[in-house]
Amino acid sequence: MLMQISDFKIGVRFSNSAQDFLCTDVGTRTVAAIPLTGHDAAWLQGPPYLVKEVLFTEADLEPLFLSVEHAISQVVSDTRGITYSVGASRKIMEGRFSEDTRAYPYPGLLKIDRFINGEIYRPYAAKRCGDGWVVKVIILYKEEFVEVRDVVLREAPVAKDEDYMVCRIRNEK
Repeated sequence: MLMQISDFKIGVRFSNSAQDFLCTDVGTRTVAAIPLTGHDAAWLQGPPYLVKEVLFTEADLEPLFLSVEHAISQVVSDTRGITYSVGASRKIMEGRFSEDTRAYPYPGLLKIDRFINGEIYRPYAAKRCGDGWVVKVIILYKEEFVEVRDVVLREAPVAKDEDYMVCRIRNEK
């Protein structure tokens, strides 16, 4: 159940794993919102808003969720027919809501599956590692968890539809 423009109304609160937002406007293909994290109520009154609005395009809506329950339902069954065990779902949710993940400076990297060594790597969390970051991923169709330096994930090719199909067929055998 991925988020769509029709799910948003002015005043709706939502999150992207890194922070919470308040919807301030809904357009045909975008949602405007102000970040709630780190601001007291006086900064959040408007319009006009004292806090800079953030625009979310249709492509940005997939990782958003309205509540923890909504986020869990997204993890348990995603749009490619991938389901996770209860234990895997719990691990993914704990990672998504961790302090390190919220502090990760490149949250967009956590939104895109990558194709590495013939497998689909789905990032779900990040953690500090020395002077850098590692990204926690689940290898789809195998339900294996690994950690990859974020620079490796950034440089890996984005997973394509045919990659999902090949991996799913190979792992069903």
